[in-house]
Amino acid sequence: MTRWPAGTADRLHLAALTLFAEQGFEATTVEQIAAAADVTPRTFHRLFRDKDEVLFFRDAAMELLLIEHLDEALGNGEEPLNAALAAFRALARTFEDERAALAARQALLHDNPRLLGRQLVKQEGWKAAMVARTTEQGTPRDAAVLAVARAGAVMQLAFDDWVNGRGRSLVRVLDRIADTEKTVR
Repeated sequence: MTRWPAGTADRLHLAALTLFAEQGFEATTVEQIAAAADVTPRTFHRLFRDKDEVLFFRDAAMELLLIEHLDEALGNGEEPLNAALAAFRALARTFEDERAALAARQALLHDNPRLLGRQLVKQEGWKAAMVARTTEQGTPRDAAVLAVARAGAVMQLAFDDWVNGRGRSLVRVLDRIADTEKTVR
């Protein structure tokens, strides 16, 4: 049983984003993040290795969600590209109520090449897991790589547009770009 209340990681994440936006990533300390979330620095370090990690704590859950929805779509007979798009659509739905926080996070990542690099490595890990799962379901590797790469590009374009205020719904922006992508084939 944990000694800190449920939701502490989320509170720390939001406090960190707020402080990073206000005073910059480098100037923000773990102590300040903990105080803003009304916990001790010790509690922070029980949940996160460092202040970098507080930005990426949801990544494992996001990868599981992507794989779950990819499996479901492939199991329903969807072709690999549509299955990968369905997985990214499911992820997009989880973002809908967090545009401001995600926009702040995105700005922070783009202002800090080291953090952006870490984000890109994590995204490549998600894609590799999706490719592995798609090939396990019988899709040739080259076709799986292309399907996941195309769907990932659609998601990235949609996300970038959406966090920059172009479109009210990330899912709708994703669907619009996916429709455009299909006409390019």
